[in-house]
Amino acid sequence: MDKAKIEELLKVDLLKELKLEGLDEPAKQGVVDDAVYIIVRGAWIKIFEALSSEKQAEFSKILDGSPEDADAILGFLKKEVPNYEDIIKEQIAEYKSVLLAK
Repeated sequence: MDKAKIEELLKVDLLKELKLEGLDEPAKQGVVDDAVYIIVRGAWIKIFEALSSEKQAEFSKILDGSPEDADAILGFLKKEVPNYEDIIKEQIAEYKSVLLAK
């Protein structure tokens, strides 16, 4: 997916486009939570694929030892996967693209 398409999809309000804005707040939150889970899972897979075996092991140690330490996780990502934000944006765009195609 090219960068322009990713940027276009990042601007899409899925709840509005899927005509779900009339749902009550708990239902909307459920939709958002499901989307976040799928997007984050896909992003982690892509990030791990971008790492060497050694770096995967190093990152796993950080996640296992301090899964709540956002500073350690972000520090590692910034150093070892400098395009991690692009990976996340691409996952968001892919998710939206799939939903909007249905």
